[in-house]
Formats: sequence, C-alpha cells, structure tokens
Amino acid sequence: MRIKFYNVTKGEFVRLLETRTITKFFAQESEVEPLKFQLLGLSDVKIGYRVRHGRENKPRFWRLDILAQFLKEHSVTAWEVQFSQDYGINKP
Repeated sequence: MRIKFYNVTKGEFVRLLETRTITKFFAQESEVEPLKFQLLGLSDVKIGYRVRHGRENKPRFWRLDILAQFLKEHSVTAWEVQFSQDYGINKP
C-alpha cells in the first residue's frame, strides 16, 4: 500500500499534532546533507505529512537535537530515526 505524503508548514504540522491526527513520527536523514533530518508524520489512515519551508515547497531540515526539542515541546515522546544508507561513520 502506497502512502500519499502532503507537504505542510510547521504551523500546520503543529495543528495536526494538537488534533492527534498524526500518530507516528519519523526523522529521516537527508541524502545530500549528512546529519540533517526532515520530519515526517503518519496518520492512522496511512496519510503522510512532511514539514516544508513556509514560503517554498521544499522539505525543511533540522539537526537532530533541534528536531527532538521541537517534538518534546509538543508532547511527542517517541519517534523513529532513519539514517541515509549512503552515509556511514566508517566510510572512508
């Protein structure tokens, strides 16, 4: 089953958090910038939400500590972190 993702602003994402529309959270690492993560949310009916920049329809990326702080401020206590497959600590 394919999941359709909608790009939403940070404010809209917060509204979805408050209404408990989003039930699962993911921080996905950028393939271009190592250790920068985009925030994805998934609802019970398999609709996905991706946080975008306010004025542009491009994904918003955060450092993981800033992203964790944002989620904690909105009472999110569990999320999954997905690292890019192309990036590794032991990579030469």
